Amino acid sequence: TYASVCIDASSVSAKPSDSTHIGYIVVITGSSTFTEELNYYTDSACTSLSLGWYYNNTSVVVGDASGSDYKVTYTQTNYTLFANTTEAKTEIEESFSGITVTVGTAYVITSGIPYKNLIKVSGTNLDLGFKGITDYPSTSDGTNYVKQ
Repeated sequence: TYASVCIDASSVSAKPSDSTHIGYIVVITGSSTFTEELNYYTDSACTSLSLGWYYNNTSVVVGDASGSDYKVTYTQTNYTLFANTTEAKTEIEESFSGITVTVGTAYVITSGIPYKNLIKVSGTNLDLGFKGITDYPSTSDGTNYVKQ
């Protein structure tokens, strides 16, 4: 598991009304699978979850080196929305027309989107670029994560 720093979300407009901070997490779930998490929290320590978005990725293939980065391809099989508060439920239902969620219950949406990205692992740090569908990003300097 790798986590980013806890980020102030005051400048983010699309978020649950009870959220004050955002945290990003990457969980390696298998030899060719991982989950990217985008979590909205109600506290500055990023411990009290309001809303979680979990992007479940499969078919991971690490390719050639590009400088100190490595090319990686994977498929976002689905993503899971998890409302932990009523404010998160409201945000999901207003953002996704026609979806009704229950607080405390995961809602899974199938996607099947193939992605290209760059990754760099150095000591306990993992850098993951901003994924693309047709092209690789120019650098892995998207988000920095630290091994937990």
